[in-house]
Amino acid sequence: MGAPAPVLLMRQTDALPLFDVLHEVGAPTGKILARADLPESFGEGRDGFIPFRTMLHFCGLAAQSQDIADLCWRGVQRASHEHLGGWGEAVARCATSRRAILTFCERFKRDAPLMDLGLHFEGEYVWFWRSRPKKVIGWVGDEEGQQYALAAMIRVVRSVAGPNWTPSRIRLESTTAPWLSNIAELANVEIELGHPVVAIAVPYDLLDRPSFWMDADERKTPNHSGLLEAEDTLAGSLQQAFMALLPAVHPSIEAAAEIAEVTPSTLRRRLADEGTSWRTILEQARLEVCLREIRDPERPLVEIAAQLRYSDAAHFTRAFHRWMGESPSSYRARLTSLGALSTIA
Repeated sequence: MGAPAPVLLMRQTDALPLFDVLHEVGAPTGKILARADLPESFGEGRDGFIPFRTMLHFCGLAAQSQDIADLCWRGVQRASHEHLGGWGEAVARCATSRRAILTFCERFKRDAPLMDLGLHFEGEYVWFWRSRPKKVIGWVGDEEGQQYALAAMIRVVRSVAGPNWTPSRIRLESTTAPWLSNIAELANVEIELGHPVVAIAVPYDLLDRPSFWMDADERKTPNHSGLLEAEDTLAGSLQQAFMALLPAVHPSIEAAAEIAEVTPSTLRRRLADEGTSWRTILEQARLEVCLREIRDPERPLVEIAAQLRYSDAAHFTRAFHRWMGESPSSYRARLTSLGALSTIA
């Protein structure tokens, strides 16, 4: 029997294009986040990962509550490169469509290891495709997820071919896609529904054509080694998920099991197989979030305790002392004396 499958994650900054549109139309983002069981800090652009199912749920709720059928398309096509998760800036610096596509595939699979992407040579086209696990089919927001994937793939090619490039053929997993009628620039594209993948047709001669708008000395991919990596174990991926979801989700074994899509008893067994436990994972998630938040001198300790879902400040103080061997106030005072505090962006 193989190792337990990790939680399917996505980099949380992939949602920034949606927030750009929601802010533009004056949407009540706080209410949408609460309905999606996400903290208000989710839209702040911090690096990290959330469960893919939660991301889809947020996309679906945002699009439906604001009646913006093309929300994901609009967001991805308008966003700055810096607001396109872990791939936008890297793709923007590629010299050819081939390199941009391969870079996107590499970055996206790094951030969501259970996804698959690639190139398929067929007839007169190269098909740039993306598939996802079958269990995703039917999840709330799956249609928006397909729309996001399509928009991202076209944006990747446009980053080199120019902003007006549009594929002549598109393949979608859905058997119906009513949101396509909201996207005027796809009106004359041949759409094939009911495929096992989302894919766009890229002409062969476009793959290695020089970039539409880059000078030779600009053709380099920036180093993004500072980005967090998605964990490939069940324990690691659960910890990353809860670091992003606190305090919106109650930190219980039942909530963790729901995210992992297993029963609580199965989760306990699988974590034991990895040599850990839910309590250990939760403690580590709380510690990582705490050490990040406590560096902000303007953040009251009582707010940090609430974010970590401690019932009161005393419980938080005892936990911190167990982690660090001193109280949170003395730890922050020591950082202050060392000049190590900084406002969290």
